[in-house]
Order: sequence, then C-alpha cells, then structure tokens
Amino acid sequence: MKKVLSILLAVLMVASMFSVMSFAEEVEEIEKKVSTFYAGGAKAVTSVGGSNGRNDQKGFAFSCFDLEGKGGNRVIPAINKEVESGNFSAVEIVVVGNSTSAIEFEGLVGSEETPIIIKIKEGDAVSRPVFSSVDLEKNAPAIMVKDCENVTISGISVTKSIYSGIKVENCTNVAFKNVEFKEVGYTDYELPSVAEDGTETFPNMETADLLAKGAALLIGEGNTDITVDGCIFDQCRAGVVVDSTKLEVEEDPAEPAPAAEGEEGAEEPAAPVVTSGVSVLNCNFTNINEAAVILNSADDVLVSGGKATKVGTLAAAQDYDGTAVAVVKVNGSKDAVVEKMFSSFNEAFVNFADSTGKVRFNVSDNDGAGSIGAGVLVYNNTFVNASALDIATAKNNIFAMLIGEKVKVADGEANCYYWTSKGDKNSIKKNPKFANAFDGSTEGQDPIDNYRLSTISPCLGKGVKVEDDMGTTDFYGNEIGASINIGADQGAGAEATTEIVSDFVDFFNYIIAVIKNFLGIK
Repeated sequence: MKKVLSILLAVLMVASMFSVMSFAEEVEEIEKKVSTFYAGGAKAVTSVGGSNGRNDQKGFAFSCFDLEGKGGNRVIPAINKEVESGNFSAVEIVVVGNSTSAIEFEGLVGSEETPIIIKIKEGDAVSRPVFSSVDLEKNAPAIMVKDCENVTISGISVTKSIYSGIKVENCTNVAFKNVEFKEVGYTDYELPSVAEDGTETFPNMETADLLAKGAALLIGEGNTDITVDGCIFDQCRAGVVVDSTKLEVEEDPAEPAPAAEGEEGAEEPAAPVVTSGVSVLNCNFTNINEAAVILNSADDVLVSGGKATKVGTLAAAQDYDGTAVAVVKVNGSKDAVVEKMFSSFNEAFVNFADSTGKVRFNVSDNDGAGSIGAGVLVYNNTFVNASALDIATAKNNIFAMLIGEKVKVADGEANCYYWTSKGDKNSIKKNPKFANAFDGSTEGQDPIDNYRLSTISPCLGKGVKVEDDMGTTDFYGNEIGASINIGADQGAGAEATTEIVSDFVDFFNYIIAVIKNFLGIK
C-alpha cells in the first residue's frame, strides 16, 4: 500500500511540475504579446492590424491621433484601453506612410508596464517616414505631442517644417529616439552664398521669435521626464529648445484679440509650469543657425554625449545680435548638466547666465568665445585652440588657447594654462602633451583619437576632487578614480602616436607664434 501511495505521489509531483512549467510558459507568452496598430496612408486605413489577430484593430489615418479630429474620439480610447487591460507588454503604433500636413499625438496614455511605442515599419524601402508641415496659417509644428504619458517615438524624419518640427506640451515620460530633423525653421535662415574667392555673404535676415518660428524640437512648459536620444539635427535654426516661459506664437488674424489687461473680459495669465527632467543624450548637431540646445527656465536638464559642429552661423549674419549663438545656451535654469560632448568649430561652446549646474568632461576644439557665470561648476574639460573664455568657477580644466586669446577665471584651481598667461592655485602653465598632436587644421576630428593625455603629460594626477559625485566615467569612458587628472581624460596616459616636442622647442614655437600674431602673419 505504501508503495502504491509513493508511486501516486510521484505521479502527482511530476504532473504538478509540468503544470507549473506550462503555466510559466503561458505567463511568458503573455508577457511577450504586443498589441499592434497601423497609422498613416491608405494602406494603414484599409489594413487589419494587430499581431494578436484581432479584427477590431484596424489601421487609421494620422488625423485619428487628434481627439478632435476625425475618428480621434474612437481610436485614442481604443489604444489606451489596450494599455489598461494589462494583457500586453507594449502597444505599438507602426507608421507606414508620410505626412505633409500637421498632425497631433494627443492623449496617448501608456504605462510603465505597457508603454506606447510609435515606430516605423521594418523592411520598407523608405526607412524613415517623413513628416513636414505646410500649415503656415496656423504656424503648426509638423508634429504636436500633447497630454501624453509613457510614449516613445522612434525612427521618423521631420524635415522642411516652417514652424517647429515637433512640439511637446504637458507630457510625462515621453522619449524621442533616432529621430532625424533636417531643414526645420531654416527657410528664412539660409546658409551664406560663397563667392569664387571663398568669401561668404550672409543674407540680411529678419529674426522672428525663436519660439514662434524655428525650433526643431520645442519642449514647452508642463513637461517632466522627456528623453531625446540619438537624434540628428542638421540645417536647423535651433536644435532642442526647452522653454518653460509662457510660449507665445503669432496670433491667428481670424481669431479675435484678447481683452487688454485691466479691461472687462481680461483673464489673468496662468503661471507657467516649469519643465524638468529633460535628457538630451548622444545627439549630433550640424549647421545650426543659433544654438544646438537652449534651456530657458528649465530645471534638471542633462545634455550628455554627442557631437556639435558649425553651430552659430547666424552670428555672421547682418542685423543679428548673436545673443542666442552657442552649442548650449542656458538662461534662468537650475541644475543643468553639460557633459561628455565633443564640440568643434562652433561660434561658442557653452553660455550660462543666471543659472546653476555643471559643465564637465567635455572636449571643445576650435570653438569661439564662451561665458559661464556664477553658480556653475566647470571642471575637467579640455579646451583646445580656444578663443576668449570667461568662467566664474573652473577646476581641473586644460586651457590651450589660440595665440592672443585670454581665459578669464574668477575662482580657479588646478587648471592647465597653455599659451595663455592666466594662472591660479595649483595651476600648471605648460604644454599638456597630448598623445595626439593638435594643430587645428583638421575639421571634425574623431574625439576618441584626439586629446588623450600622453604618458609624459604634466596633467596626470594633478587635479583635485571637485565634488563628492563627479560621475562614474570621463569623456573617453575611463572610470573616475581617486587620482584625478587635469582635463577630460582620466586614463593612466596613452602612448603618443605623434612626436611630442620638447619644452625648449615648444617655447621657441610659442615666441615665433606671438611675433607672427603681432605682425598679422598667418
């Protein structure tokens, strides 16, 4: 009897094990299930969507994203209902066509467990669906993202938009990944014409309000946790503009003007909701008229990684005061961090005013003058062939200036000054001796191969600890340890790939360069 019971028990255990395994596989299958919709073009409107085979998941036109648009009161709730069901790991909206009129992604509400992902269809001949706005009367962006949560937009292209490319309003946890912006807000701000002798002539430009006309990606007030990752900005008036002041656009002449302040019917203007938690990661900016990134009354913004070149072309234009020209322009913002960027051949790298934050572990190569005011820690950057710099607090930086250019540091410590006369506590006034020689003649040099410290650099181990949390890695990906170098490279020193001149020869070259500069000899 005991033997029979033992056998039955064993059979039950095996059956139970298979039941548990089957249940686990079923749970895993549910976790992998994705609900799919299709958007844009005739194909999307007529096709049946959904990898789960549900017949009620039909494709729809872009106008259905707008709650007030045709079908919007039906499609948006249907998408959000899929999220609320808890049956899916994600809800995908696959874009299968282009749009030449302004569209809105309004009221899409995903969750952390079930995010909404707007992406391009894989395998199509046109890998990037193009969005552009020709709706000039309303000054509409190509895409408006409004009142959305836990939404990712990936892989599309926004181009030739007169107003802004994408505008974000009152959103939480929204990401833009691998989005391409080209010729946005660029119509009135053309590149200069070039004569046969190489002379550049900029047109006489009327500079409209940047917020009303010109930002490739405009992140307005009321937003939290917005991510811009791996995006490309080329030939745009401005790249990413984060602005929490009350956004004003040109009035529609068809709309009656509001009552003047103090008159009957006038409404008290609503206080702006400060946008915070924006991250601009690994983005590339080229041929930008004003600034790659502008922060205006925006808090806790991180700009990390990526490259910027030829930013600030409007500085040479007629009738332009150049106030917004810089790779990163920060005004009236708290805790802004700019780190690990490679900036080359720009009108200016960073300009901070009335703000707090950090500028650290960046490489600035052949950039123009920049100004960083009080309240901002500037440390462990490498400025090479730099024009005039005015910095309130600077520590552990390399300042390798152009001949005749000066760096002004109000509060400095442990900086390296090369070809400039400034000095401060624990400073070094020597050639930093990079492992790769620099002469400023090669535009767009790969930052990974330039400006590492050589094994004989006087900057090795001569830096100071600036704050308790200096981050985990430097510009080159080296871990930040207890021993701090001066400059953006925190490695142990690399073998030189080009000959490093002796201190005597370097001093002789410096004297010759000073004489040439004085005489105006190139």
